[in-house]
Amino acid sequence: MKIEGYEIIKEISRGPITTVFLGKQLALERQVLIKLLNAQWQREADLIERFRREAIICARLKHPNIVSIYDVGTHADNLYLVIEYIEGEDLGQFLKRHRHLPVELALFISRELIAGLAYAHSQGIIHRDIKPGNIMVSREGAVKITDFGLARTEDLPSITAQGGTVGTPAYMSPEQSRGEKLDQRSDIFSLGVTLYELAGGESPFRGDNFADSIQKVLKNNPPPLRQIRPDTPNWFSGLVEGMLHKDPHKRPASAKEVLNHPGFHNLPANRDRLAAFIIDPAGFRPREKTVEKPVRGSFLRPSHRLPAAIFGAVLLLALAILFSRNGRQEPPAGNRPLANPAAPAQVSDSLNAGDGSFSPAQPDSASQPSFTAGNSAAQNRSGDTPAQTPSPGASGSGYQPARRGTPSPGEAPSPVKKTGERMAAQDSLAERASSTVPGGLFVVCAPWADVYIDGQKKDTTPLRQPLLLPPGMYHLELKNPGFETYRRQVAVEPGKTDSLVVNLRPRDGYLVLRVMPWAEVYIDGKYYETTPLKHPISLPSGKYEIKLVNPNFSAWADSVAITAGETATRQVTLSK
Repeated sequence: MKIEGYEIIKEISRGPITTVFLGKQLALERQVLIKLLNAQWQREADLIERFRREAIICARLKHPNIVSIYDVGTHADNLYLVIEYIEGEDLGQFLKRHRHLPVELALFISRELIAGLAYAHSQGIIHRDIKPGNIMVSREGAVKITDFGLARTEDLPSITAQGGTVGTPAYMSPEQSRGEKLDQRSDIFSLGVTLYELAGGESPFRGDNFADSIQKVLKNNPPPLRQIRPDTPNWFSGLVEGMLHKDPHKRPASAKEVLNHPGFHNLPANRDRLAAFIIDPAGFRPREKTVEKPVRGSFLRPSHRLPAAIFGAVLLLALAILFSRNGRQEPPAGNRPLANPAAPAQVSDSLNAGDGSFSPAQPDSASQPSFTAGNSAAQNRSGDTPAQTPSPGASGSGYQPARRGTPSPGEAPSPVKKTGERMAAQDSLAERASSTVPGGLFVVCAPWADVYIDGQKKDTTPLRQPLLLPPGMYHLELKNPGFETYRRQVAVEPGKTDSLVVNLRPRDGYLVLRVMPWAEVYIDGKYYETTPLKHPISLPSGKYEIKLVNPNFSAWADSVAITAGETATRQVTLSK
């Protein structure tokens, strides 16, 4: 795939709807993310509209706590977004690795999130999907809100037909779960859930399924943060509790109101502190904000500390004299020789772009030869002839058996003849070595596939490096359960790397269900999932009976025909 003005570096992730690539914007020499709508969704108007909305909304938002969108366009009938690249991870991944985050960092991240959301609200935009997975944390300590694809603003139509439910169940507000009209206070609730998880380590409304999470959102009141984490400041615990109120009128009216809370003034942490924690969590030392209050007996004047220092110096001197009298000559610890640190391992690129050369990094250069296509395998790094391998017996009594062409005793050796024999031997060695050197096979597959060689699974695309194989013919299979298996014979040549690009043909079709307010989905009598669906349902071609069940509404039933490679969509509003 090529997009004018951009270089595609590698595929980062491939989902059922979009694929994300790491790219480079050539004009500005900067890395970017390129989000591409997968080919099978090109006819889905609402998904295309989501892309368009995300670009339009984010183009209006210029704030240090919101990810920027640089460009939007189409290429070869594909819709793409060019997004600011954040070197880091989303907050959900971050919290999995750092479940017990220092309080000062939790407060700093909270303030950054609130600042970004307050700015979005000031522009008339409601995010509608605030959750840890839509928040990025960079290695430099920046915190940014992303993914405005579900956002709503007054001058753009709603993305969900008939006011259907959107969002992530464990982070939805009660009014969002009921499919009601939303305002900024719905984002306040979702942000409160996120802050609760940020400080407490766990989402308060996460359930076993969609319906379970919705019921917890509607009925459960989680314990105050102070109960599950006593070192949480009282003001922050109370603030989050207010943000999680079931009644939107009893929550803070706006993110700006939350941001103006005095507790967020003069926090001890900043971006540099967060970056230091990310680099070295074990070495991080919390620096809690404290109010200095003189307490009798709790402080020592310098004159009080001086005798202790003198006593310590005298004690060290006495110990030194004692060791000297005992005849110990061990040098001080600071002067002892240190062991030489291990030399860093040399790692070479597995794929050299441009000339087709391939140089796999080997743990032991003596056991597996490095090679470069088009060059003799008998050459060393400088291009000189390698040292000759001693023949059997060379390390013994010095006897070396005569080879063909070796001059007899008393005969002067011919320099020309000796040189020619040596060159012939080198050519023979190079020919034998080149015929056994492995070759490389690099497979690029859309959407993704398990790679099988002669019936054995080798890897799953996207590959990080080419597959190394001895020269010969192989039977290649690419398998994805939703697509037809791709099969072909491939030839691997010694010392060469070949690339194979494959687009799998879909074997299944897709079913998209949008239900107001929500329902359990049964297909041919079997329970599949509860709406809103995380991903479109993949089904083999055929006709199916669909039933939607919500205990508070009448059941809905219909039949649907699924065609391979196509998407069937149903929009349903349940009735009493």
